[in-house]
Amino acid sequence: MSSLVWSSDNTAVVDNNGVVTLPSTGSSVVTLTASATNGEYTKTKTFKVTVYSLASTSTTELSDLLKSIQGQVI
Repeated sequence: MSSLVWSSDNTAVVDNNGVVTLPSTGSSVVTLTASATNGEYTKTKTFKVTVYSLASTSTTELSDLLKSIQGQVI
């Protein structure tokens, strides 16, 4: 049996089910950890993500961010 489990080091911003709560101001860095298991084998990978508040992010910044990640596979 195989499984993929995610965990977050800051569940107030990104919970372990992937629900994102935007910070009221500024930004928060969150480390997400994915653990894939297949039988007796497990592989773990971490990802650092930055979650920005809407108050601190302009439309131009959001547009630039989307352009920078377009086509990338995570």
